[in-house]
Amino acid sequence: MYHGYATIAKGLKNTLKFVFLNGDQRPIDVSSKTFVFKVFDRYTNNEVLEESLTIIDDGTNYNVRGLASVTLSGIDTRNLTTGLYNYSILEVDGAQLTASYIDGSYSMSGNLEITDGVVPKRIPSEQLTFTETQNQLFTAGPIAANRDGKGNNLLHTFQIYFTNFTGSLVIKGTMENDPTLSYVNIQTLNYTNQNGTLSINLTDMRNINYFKFEYTRTSGSIDKILFRS
Repeated sequence: MYHGYATIAKGLKNTLKFVFLNGDQRPIDVSSKTFVFKVFDRYTNNEVLEESLTIIDDGTNYNVRGLASVTLSGIDTRNLTTGLYNYSILEVDGAQLTASYIDGSYSMSGNLEITDGVVPKRIPSEQLTFTETQNQLFTAGPIAANRDGKGNNLLHTFQIYFTNFTGSLVIKGTMENDPTLSYVNIQTLNYTNQNGTLSINLTDMRNINYFKFEYTRTSGSIDKILFRS
């Protein structure tokens, strides 16, 4: 095989097809053979992924002679760092492994690029904790709605952690560019003996530049809020 470069999308299903050729560039019968596809970190040479090849060659139809494929699931690549890797195709013969890939430069490995440009890149959640500013008044924030510098998203999710909380939580927002100025109430939420976690989604908040939170309590506490947009 002489084309040794492939690009796959991180976190998605990817299928690569290969044709096994002899020195005259003619496909060879691999219908009875077993191969594995291995991916290696190109700097440390540590193996990061292995999958068996599916043999498409049926031993009789010349149109599929030498043809095989490998399918990588989203789980296979989800935790891999984007960038360049090496891959090898090895024939399995009992306990023996034989290198089957040799490109035009007589290398025994090909180049594989994993890219994340096909799916959205998630920004990690940010944690907010409350501090008491007045008697039984606790505040958290402000936090920028536009955390990635690329514009405000339409959906903001807040995961709230309660411990036997009875009281009111107020979500506030401002359109000001200065996070210390003029907030308005977006939602006021009342709870009684609330425990565990709850999620709140705010939609169409494109005009809000910053959020902050306040709660007053009769008992219990709100321990933290995780924010993600």
